[in-house]
Amino acid sequence: MTPLRHLSKRAFVRVCSFAIAALLTAAGAGIYGYSLANSYRSQLEYTYQRALDNLNDYLDGIDITLYKSMYSGTPERMGLFSAELWRDSSAAKACLSQLPIADAEIDTIYRFLSQVGEYSMELSKRGARGKELGGEELDNLRSLIKTARLMSDSAQKVRQELSGSAAWTNEIKHTLAEGANNPALSAVSRSFSDANQSIQDYPTLIYDGPFSDHILQMEPRLLENAQEISLDKARETAARFLGCGKDELSDAGEENSKTAAYVFQCGDEQAAVTKRGGYLIYMSKPRETGKRSLNHEQAGKLASEYLEKNGLGSFHTSYYMVFEDICTINFAYLFNGTVCYTDLIKVGVALDTGEIVSVEARGYIMNHHERMSPDTKYTAEQAKASVSPLLDIESVSLALIPTSGKNEVHCYEFLCTGENGEQILVYVNTDTLIEEQILILQETPGGILTK
Repeated sequence: MTPLRHLSKRAFVRVCSFAIAALLTAAGAGIYGYSLANSYRSQLEYTYQRALDNLNDYLDGIDITLYKSMYSGTPERMGLFSAELWRDSSAAKACLSQLPIADAEIDTIYRFLSQVGEYSMELSKRGARGKELGGEELDNLRSLIKTARLMSDSAQKVRQELSGSAAWTNEIKHTLAEGANNPALSAVSRSFSDANQSIQDYPTLIYDGPFSDHILQMEPRLLENAQEISLDKARETAARFLGCGKDELSDAGEENSKTAAYVFQCGDEQAAVTKRGGYLIYMSKPRETGKRSLNHEQAGKLASEYLEKNGLGSFHTSYYMVFEDICTINFAYLFNGTVCYTDLIKVGVALDTGEIVSVEARGYIMNHHERMSPDTKYTAEQAKASVSPLLDIESVSLALIPTSGKNEVHCYEFLCTGENGEQILVYVNTDTLIEEQILILQETPGGILTK
């Protein structure tokens, strides 16, 4: 290396210039990085603070609107209150999603906000049908009001605890350091965990919506009075559906759920059989398919024969979908001429050989039960008046359809043609003549779907 004292004056100046430039570049990068980090921290603090402020506003709005709705005297006004509650509860959930909170810490809060929107809409529907609020509905509203006030007070407390730069600075540091991976440790998460705990005991709400408490408490209807079966008996059932000897099956564990089951395996093939009653929940035989030799109609016939052979009763072929040369057909239970869309079984058929490669019967197990033949208050001819004059009715049949709250309603199913030639299904309640559902049939290259 050339000694520094032997450098020419020009070379020495050049070396010093490069060194200074490097130092300035490094310093500039450091200052820029620091500035960028500060900007990010400021933006994160603003996002959190705004979400918390907005959450407080929405919770206050829910509290006030619930109180007003208790004194609503007309369906029109109740409908407006319902729209406000739906909007504010959805917005409050969006605010919660922007805060560093673990999902497990706010499960009851989230359920409460969902129920506020759903229950208010249910009351609005009751009003539209000419039903006034009864004692049970008013008690539920009082319960919701009480819980909303607890929530509003808790959110206000959290906002006060985190007011001030020091509190937010620590929260941002936590989020940047480990909060994204472990939000349960954040101060916000701990505070909302306390709020979540404070409303754990708010009363159960039973209504017809997807967030109703009765959904969480639902038991499989088919298994209600079923007796426990032995592991060996379950193995026989699994072997029958898989088409192999029971000695070829190995135990693959148990499924611990509402539909508790024994699980069996034979190579890549698997089947699960309920411990109560010994019903098949699912069967899967994954494999590569060869050249297609069957169409969806032939596949549907083979699947129908399979269900009949295994003693599962009479079914109506519903819709189908083809994916990777496996045709999956939806079957709805057929009861005294009524198609029960609540009791569904899906069967997968390989289009090369017609082999049954999958069965999914969980929906059937959850909903199937002994039913009485429903009386129809109105005739199909009377129900036609509820169908839009823009639709041409092609056929009518009876159907049992699920509601959003996992209940079921008896309807006339009108298959219609729309203005542009599209096929549309309209479901009209046989007892009230109310349009319960409208579905558009969509024909795709892979099958027929509804939307």
